[in-house]
Amino acid sequence: MESDIRLTEYIDKSILQTIQDAFSDMTGLAALTTNPDGTAVTEGSGFCRFCTELNRKCPLGKQLCEYSDKSGAMMTHRTGRPTWYYCHAGLIDFSAPIVVNGEMVGCFVGGKALTSPPDEAKCKAHAIQLGLDPDEYFDAIREVNIVSEDKVKKAMDFLYTISGVLSDMAYGKYTSEKASAELERVSRMKSDFLANMSHEIRTPMNAVIGMAEMALREDLPDSAREYISQIKSSGKVLLTIINDILDFSKIESGMLDIKLAEYEPVSLFDDVAAIIASKVLDRDIELILNLNTNIPKRLYGDNGKIEQIVLNLLTNAVKYTDEGGFTLSVKVLEKNEAGVSLRISVSDTGIGVKNEDLDKLFSAYERLDEVKNSNIQGTGLGLDISRQFAELMGGKLWCESVYGEGSEFILTFKQKIADSTEIGVFLEDSTDSSSEGYKPLFIAPDADILVVDDNPMNLTVIQGLLKPTKVFVTTAKSGEECLEKIAENDFNVVL
Repeated sequence: MESDIRLTEYIDKSILQTIQDAFSDMTGLAALTTNPDGTAVTEGSGFCRFCTELNRKCPLGKQLCEYSDKSGAMMTHRTGRPTWYYCHAGLIDFSAPIVVNGEMVGCFVGGKALTSPPDEAKCKAHAIQLGLDPDEYFDAIREVNIVSEDKVKKAMDFLYTISGVLSDMAYGKYTSEKASAELERVSRMKSDFLANMSHEIRTPMNAVIGMAEMALREDLPDSAREYISQIKSSGKVLLTIINDILDFSKIESGMLDIKLAEYEPVSLFDDVAAIIASKVLDRDIELILNLNTNIPKRLYGDNGKIEQIVLNLLTNAVKYTDEGGFTLSVKVLEKNEAGVSLRISVSDTGIGVKNEDLDKLFSAYERLDEVKNSNIQGTGLGLDISRQFAELMGGKLWCESVYGEGSEFILTFKQKIADSTEIGVFLEDSTDSSSEGYKPLFIAPDADILVVDDNPMNLTVIQGLLKPTKVFVTTAKSGEECLEKIAENDFNVVL
């Protein structure tokens, strides 16, 4: 069966030409490298006028030459030993297959010589069959080299050896590509599995956290409140781990992209600080937020990834800091019409990092001092994900640290400016750690909201969470039901 694979898919044409030229120079015989169907891959080496200007120039002669080369290689492939034969024009040829995984992907052809003077009558008769001038044809064949059969056999054995080397080269490339394709397939399957499983786990976990939040808003005994608080806290830790796995699987599968939108940096950093403050309410740790006054009021970029990076850096600071505190600083490095360059840093008074371990910080699955930090939760993916987020935005993330004294993680990146008005506020204040129970940010009894989700538990959770706002909530379990209800009602908001 003829192969669809082309030899140059495995061995570069220039390499084939070099080897072929060297063979021709050494043996004094012609040589050519072809595809499995006999079509030439290289320029012929040492060919005489009889072949190039007559036989291979006329349509029938070219077809017969290619058939001879292919048939000779197939015969050698079938017998497993070097063989010589006569081509259609009466010249001695020898051809050896170039094989990959048992399949012929090319032919290495040599010879184009005579071992005795040509028969004039047969030569001229063949010329007539090809539609060529008999006298010119016979004059050309008389220019062909006449060599001994011993020389032909030695050259044939040499060519057979070379074709074996070329087969090994091609097979090496074949196995390498096959292994790479298999690794890519397995990696893609793993990434798809992780992404699907992370999504399937995240949905009920969000419901668990939402239900816990709803319960905490009720009048509970202290013991029950403590239990439910632990459920909510543990759920958030697990959700963070799930999100890390989901993000990492997206990065590995190349599915992660930048989602651009306008946002207010002050609100972003305020929200992050509030989240972190809730983690250190019962600890004697100070959180300081420093924002330069010349930060633009509104920026344009992927605020979700920026928030995730900063939240991850602050979460790590909470984990590894037992005394003192940490500071989130944001300042402008450069600002012009094209945009603004920002420098965000999170510095802490924690355990610090050894110099020799700095490079390991941003490696996936790598956690430092496993024994010493065995009580610290996490996947070891957060910093690697944060670094890749930073690079995806065209920024840079790195760490400077003194072991035993603390660390500073620094993120630099550029953003477009949506509103150049400067925030005009410099915050350098410890976050208020007081807690007076839950109070809704707004109350809107006249608001009519439609919530769409195919998970009944999610609908129950969001109805419970929105209850203190007094909004009227309608639910839909599918896109089709959603469109039907939108057609029948005038909703203020659709979630």
